Amino acid sequence: QPRAVHNSAERVNVNYEVSFVSETGDLDFTPSLRDRYHLTTLAVGDSLSSQELAAIAQFILSKEHPDYIITKRDSSIVTHDNDIFRTILPMDQEFTYHVKNREQAYGINKKSGQKEKINNTDLISEKYYVLKKGEKPYDPF
Repeated sequence: QPRAVHNSAERVNVNYEVSFVSETGDLDFTPSLRDRYHLTTLAVGDSLSSQELAAIAQFILSKEHPDYIITKRDSSIVTHDNDIFRTILPMDQEFTYHVKNREQAYGINKKSGQKEKINNTDLISEKYYVLKKGEKPYDPF
């Protein structure tokens, strides 16, 4: 039973991390460590589509490995406010990620010592399979 939200979050920072795995086990492909990017700040109820996320992932891949393309999404997980609660998004179909309603986050202002509103955060973690351009996917049959 979800708890009632008494003081809704106003703004949510959407951070993004992505990792890539070679579909063929290509030893030349050494993916970089997961970099975190601050994508955008959204209001509760705003959304991002799976196509938008895939385009961002392809852009990141193209910068680091211009000769590789994404073949398919392996996973997409949203961690809300660095919490144990996560939303696992569908991997085998298109989806729309909606910023969930939740309690407003607060932090302590370092100068004044007062409690103040801070942006909440969602971290979208994705993993994609990639293939070198012109390479055939591994087919065990």
